[in-house]
Amino acid sequence: MSRGVWAWLVRKLTPSPKTPPYEVIELEKGVTAPSRDDAEAIASLKHHPGMEALLNRLRFQRSVFENKLRTVKHENLRDVDCLQFSISWSRLMELEIANAVGYVSSKAKSRAATFDEIKEFERVRAAIESVGITSPE
Repeated sequence: MSRGVWAWLVRKLTPSPKTPPYEVIELEKGVTAPSRDDAEAIASLKHHPGMEALLNRLRFQRSVFENKLRTVKHENLRDVDCLQFSISWSRLMELEIANAVGYVSSKAKSRAATFDEIKEFERVRAAIESVGITSPE
């Protein structure tokens, strides 16, 4: 492993002293933090027609943004960035709502690794095992 790659890897894997140990989230006045009691109330919206309508509006709006991104001539890169951000945000909101309501399982589904994936995992594992044992010099 070359020195440049080694230095990059050490920088990426070493925790930054600049990273604060805590994260503070300030809420607007009147906004309460989410509680575990909310989960039951949110799950009851699964078969509500209004929830279906809201999710359909999100999907429709995302389609509009994607269409504008593909077909409209943009004046500058800022317009493209705004459309891409809007697409990402609407997709995130749709997934968050679907997970909260129970349309989608938030648990990742596993599958058997392919031969190529197994080879890649073994290559990475071999590289990880050699860290600290051999010197990059």
